[in-house]
Amino acid sequence: MNSLIQFKKIRTMKKLMLALFIAAVVNVPAAEAILIPLPGGGLQSGVLYIFRISANITDVAVMLLALVRNRLELEQTLMVPAGGTVDLPFTIPSRANEVILVLDPAMIGSDPQFFGDVTVTILDQNLVPIIPALTFTDSHIEVVCEVVP
Repeated sequence: MNSLIQFKKIRTMKKLMLALFIAAVVNVPAAEAILIPLPGGGLQSGVLYIFRISANITDVAVMLLALVRNRLELEQTLMVPAGGTVDLPFTIPSRANEVILVLDPAMIGSDPQFFGDVTVTILDQNLVPIIPALTFTDSHIEVVCEVVP
């Protein structure tokens, strides 16, 4: 292959990758992690909890992550339809030190400033709420819960 053609391909690829990177950075919504204070200092490792997620206006993509020393140990994902409620049972891994609930509600119409609201309730294994229901209206929500051994 002609070295001049190959050089032009490399420059074009670099420009394309830079453009894609800039577009990704500009379009990513700012994530705000919300630390939820829980009774007893946090969720108990090895215990089953139910995360009840209600999508009030639009569909909500949900991802539940368990982290061990900032490394992903366990992940569950699901989609909550608009107007629906889903119970997500989740046993906290014994070595986990943090659980993050990531919520991404869909946009309302075509305006990127308005997103559906989502309500989260954390229940113990007896279906008793351990905190009152929390409602969020942002485009990307990260609810962080500490885990105690």
